[in-house]
Amino acid sequence: MMLSAPPGAPAAHRRLVAACCLVYFTLAYALAVQWFHRGYFDVFNIFFDADPNTNLASFAHGWWGGRNAPTHPLLELVSLPALWVGGLASLAGAGAEAVSRVREYVGLAYTPACAALSIAVFHRTLSRLHLAPRDALLATAVFALSFSSLLFAVVVESYAFSGLLIAVLLHWYVVCRQAGRGHHGVWFLLAVALAGVTITNVAVAGIAYLFFLRCVEQRSWPAALWRSALYGATALLLVLSVYAGLLQLLGVQAGVEGGARWVGQHASSSVYRYVANMINLLCAGFSTYVVVLPFYWEGKISVARGARDWPLIAAILVLALVLALSVRRRMPRMGWGELPWLLGAMLAFHALLHGFFGYEMLLYSLHWLAPLTLMLVPVMVHHRRITLALLPVMVLANLHFMLGVGELMRAA
Repeated sequence: MMLSAPPGAPAAHRRLVAACCLVYFTLAYALAVQWFHRGYFDVFNIFFDADPNTNLASFAHGWWGGRNAPTHPLLELVSLPALWVGGLASLAGAGAEAVSRVREYVGLAYTPACAALSIAVFHRTLSRLHLAPRDALLATAVFALSFSSLLFAVVVESYAFSGLLIAVLLHWYVVCRQAGRGHHGVWFLLAVALAGVTITNVAVAGIAYLFFLRCVEQRSWPAALWRSALYGATALLLVLSVYAGLLQLLGVQAGVEGGARWVGQHASSSVYRYVANMINLLCAGFSTYVVVLPFYWEGKISVARGARDWPLIAAILVLALVLALSVRRRMPRMGWGELPWLLGAMLAFHALLHGFFGYEMLLYSLHWLAPLTLMLVPVMVHHRRITLALLPVMVLANLHFMLGVGELMRAA
């Protein structure tokens, strides 16, 4: 990996990205408010198994009405600004219903803010990796206008926080790699933040820390493995201890998620289910960027595929193989050292996890959006004209869904 000081993006490009992030936040927030008033966030599982109603309760009302889920142990902490604004509204004389609505409006702003910040962090990472300014803008546009970015900038879910933190984690790794050192306290705080949002994220933090210990601090593999395991376990223990302490202190009950029965409902219970999950992971990887043939059934929008969709599955498999071969050929020319191996390890973890857990794989797509997009950067750079030609098609397809979701529901 290039170790020299990064030139950084031109000032004009930085201002452009900042302006675009502000517009992105504004439009996403406006659409989130619109969907909120249309009742799209009132029910479970409406968007690819997402739970916007319980997530909004956590974002807006904290522990007093939120999920309090062991799987998202510190998620209610993000409600503190909403509770503070709601308190100001109460002091100003607003009634209980108005205060509750003010909190919800603040809660609706979190995911657009996370999406906009993720875009800025991703662009900065590309600049530190010495990508040409125009290529950095192109790859950032693909990241920002991907279906997962657009969808979860609007839908109230925990994954927007995970997506932002994973982008920050990758950026911090690049910073440490170029500096040849990195503060261990920052690594630990990132692990705590990631695990606090979703406990399985601690593995992602552990993978990045393992590569930091091995490739930056030059520790042996056994020492790096041992220390990264201890790091992850300590962060997870701290998160769960704070979670249990907060529930006890505030006098609230733990949520239903995380128990054996709940996990059993979402875990693969047969070879058929495992194979179906792997196929849907592959298809979700494609739909991460462009939504393809969504359908609405039993109160849920889905892109899950079955045997009847074998032509589409076969086409996506061929495309994935072509892209993988192209990445393998082009990536060494980027001069990114071991970074592709780190990205591959993160992607492999999510493939392993969701082969055994989950239904709608697109729900988890922000977990792999940043590492997968970085993996695809060499292909975008080499095939710049093709990428530029396909980008408007991707945007039109995604905006057609985002602006026409009501028609999709009514057509069912």
